[in-house]
Amino acid sequence: MLYSFSRADYDTGTNLDGCSPVAGLTQATDGNFYGVTMDGGIFGRGAIFRLTITTDPPTITVGHQPGGRLELAWNAVAGREYQLQSNAGFDPANWVNRGLPIPATNAIATAIVSIGSEGQQFYRVVQLP
Repeated sequence: MLYSFSRADYDTGTNLDGCSPVAGLTQATDGNFYGVTMDGGIFGRGAIFRLTITTDPPTITVGHQPGGRLELAWNAVAGREYQLQSNAGFDPANWVNRGLPIPATNAIATAIVSIGSEGQQFYRVVQLP
């Protein structure tokens, strides 16, 4: 599953991302895929959404820092923002944002995370639209 649309509010019929996607995706000349939902959205009349397929997904490298910290680095696109997330396992519902979005100023973006008492963690990076 790539994305799970939220349910529309029963009183207003609205939500942030639309619900009940219909039909297939259409690839536009910009390389992105676009689709529509039948319900939800800001006015409750559906929404248009975009799916971007990255041909070069970020690869995270890990370095150790003093004080029980890790430096995570990944290949990035300058000018784009990335959200670092962690999860104790691979349950799709349990990914948690770690801090604020990280702007990439060049081809490598980095984040420093503290190793806490939460135990084993897996990390991923999401490129924001």
